[in-house]
Amino acid sequence: MKKILKRLLSITIGGILLVMGTACDGNNSKKTLVLPEENEFIPLNTWNNTMLDAYLKPYWYSREIYNETAVFIGEEGESTLLFTPTEIDSVKNYTLDVVYQEGKDYIIDGNKIKRLKGSKIPYWEIDDYFLEQPNVSGVSIAADMSALDFELEGQRYLRYGETDTFTSKQIAITYRHNQLFDGTIPTAQQNKLENVLNKIKNNEPLNVMVYGDSVAVGCNASGTIYGGNINPHMPDAYNIVKQYIESVYGVDVAIENQAVGGWKLIDCFSAYNERIRGKKIDLLIFRIGGNDGHTNEATYKDLMNSFLDVFFAEYPEANVILQTPDTPNEQSTWTLNVDKIDQWTADIINEYANGDKVAIADVQSFVKWTKSKGKKARDWLANNINHANDFMIRVYAQYILKTMFGKDYIEEIYE
Repeated sequence: MKKILKRLLSITIGGILLVMGTACDGNNSKKTLVLPEENEFIPLNTWNNTMLDAYLKPYWYSREIYNETAVFIGEEGESTLLFTPTEIDSVKNYTLDVVYQEGKDYIIDGNKIKRLKGSKIPYWEIDDYFLEQPNVSGVSIAADMSALDFELEGQRYLRYGETDTFTSKQIAITYRHNQLFDGTIPTAQQNKLENVLNKIKNNEPLNVMVYGDSVAVGCNASGTIYGGNINPHMPDAYNIVKQYIESVYGVDVAIENQAVGGWKLIDCFSAYNERIRGKKIDLLIFRIGGNDGHTNEATYKDLMNSFLDVFFAEYPEANVILQTPDTPNEQSTWTLNVDKIDQWTADIINEYANGDKVAIADVQSFVKWTKSKGKKARDWLANNINHANDFMIRVYAQYILKTMFGKDYIEEIYE
């Protein structure tokens, strides 16, 4: 794969500008973003280099959206897509082995996909999704009754489950659109990753440490035990990054994962000696914050500063990418301070003495954008609370790669 994203998404020479808008180019200046050209759909079935290519076409700069996931609540439920389709390539089940028919199983209305009565598409009954009692002993996911899209009586609880509990009822929509992304485009930060990029440039082996919580562990990519080891067998985000670097740059990448499910920032800091000290680390990818809803701002910032101090004292030549968390299901009572982590992280790096060696892959900004478009977190969650499915996990990889490689990964065209 030779930087195919740059090739596939190049602007049509002599073509017509279909849509234009304004966006930040990463240098704090407003420019006009030009819509990328239309490309042929890539047939996808299971994980291979072809699917890697398709799945790394960034959502913020691609006309073709592959396997955007959605779920229906109620027999004639509807779900919101991120963009308004101009052409539907396919609507399939999550494992991509069942094809659904437009007009028989579903209809498209603007940016909505609606399930038709009698459809073969799976769905949740309203009372089977918004439960009167928790469905798992010891796991009580209370619903935020003010955030529901149905009028229900009494306290309700969100259904919870791991592996393929929820993805078995999700569908995957591949389509083309003519709209510009109007969120915050991730910023290239090569100036903060010079040591790592020099190793890649010099064709030296790269040692990557992944640290953090359950999402950092790999939950719930379909190709992992956490996602049920089901088709399309997509690896976790960090192994997608590894495959990209090895394929494009010919560099051997060794990944060690020391993340632990359920951990907060305090746990990561407390376990530094056990899990980080004495390792070979050129790049630390630190995904944390998803369980820190009850952590206050001052504590979070102090802990992160202390962690980075200890890390750079041992690894002065290493670089760090902080990946902000996606936020829990907005219809649950779990969010609390989690949706503030993106701003806290930006504050930390702006004030931190070694901030020139720390980049941010701000996934949370993308998640907030999806919610501004009306998309529900249940459409892309694999456990319905805080573990993403393949569709959102791809964002982690896309943001890390743009952070590391900038225009060599994807070059957005501006006027």
